[in-house]
Amino acid sequence: MRVTGPCSVLMLIGSLLLPGQVQAQAPMRADPDRLLSFAHYLREKGEHYRAEGEYSSFLILFPNHSRAPEAWFFLGRTRQSQNDSPGAIEAFLHAVKARDPRWSGEAALGIGETLMDSGRPQEAAQSLEQLAGDPAWEGIRSRALWLAARAWLA
Repeated sequence: MRVTGPCSVLMLIGSLLLPGQVQAQAPMRADPDRLLSFAHYLREKGEHYRAEGEYSSFLILFPNHSRAPEAWFFLGRTRQSQNDSPGAIEAFLHAVKARDPRWSGEAALGIGETLMDSGRPQEAAQSLEQLAGDPAWEGIRSRALWLAARAWLA
């Protein structure tokens, strides 16, 4: 007859009562795609604090990965949702500097939005107008001008 220890019993009970908690453990850090997917999963579930940690882990472990601009962008959005304006702007700036067309423009707009949300509408308007005037950002010009107008009216 085999006797199980109290830890084994507690783990069994915990896995039966809290299956979502057991499944939501962080994936192995060696797989960048799984790590970034896990961060996205946490963000979608509203667990912004944990998502921020996973995005940061991704960027520390894989700073030159092809998906780093995506991680910077979503780190900015996550910090924005936690009212961490300086942190959001920092993350968005990294995404803009990466010059990835999938994320740079949205990150540039995110800087303007964050400035507005943090009570700095004049800075936001100036930043967004400058963005709209740059030919490199033609694809987001109309949105930048719309946000700039909103900022001037705030």
